[in-house]
Amino acid sequence: MRRVTLLAALLLGTSTLGCSSSSTGISPSITAVHWELNAAPSGTELLITGYTGSSSCDSFDRVDVAESDSAVDIQVLVRSNGNAACTSDMRMEAITVGLDAPLGTRELTGCRPFEIEPGVIDPEGCGRIVPRLP
Repeated sequence: MRRVTLLAALLLGTSTLGCSSSSTGISPSITAVHWELNAAPSGTELLITGYTGSSSCDSFDRVDVAESDSAVDIQVLVRSNGNAACTSDMRMEAITVGLDAPLGTRELTGCRPFEIEPGVIDPEGCGRIVPRLP
């Protein structure tokens, strides 16, 4: 029985060390990620989806919005815990962005290009923000 307990403690200690960002030398960071409209702009609200990444490594941090007379810049920011090994799932966060004034004819900016396959950026990317209507 003692042998099983010791083995379980060793395995638990090893798996805990493998998940620590300090053991990998990779530090946690915050980065802007791809987002897209979920619906046509309505009044002073935009409904967007942010691609927040791996459920084991990434989490939604915040949305930064900067408005001018000609543009609305939206940055969806994700915190990465710095793990070297992450799951390959893609989580998405539904976000309601409140604006000071309706979008009107202002340009939407800040969307990061999305890779259509590893290392290949969508050539139209964020230049084409088309609402995904339900």
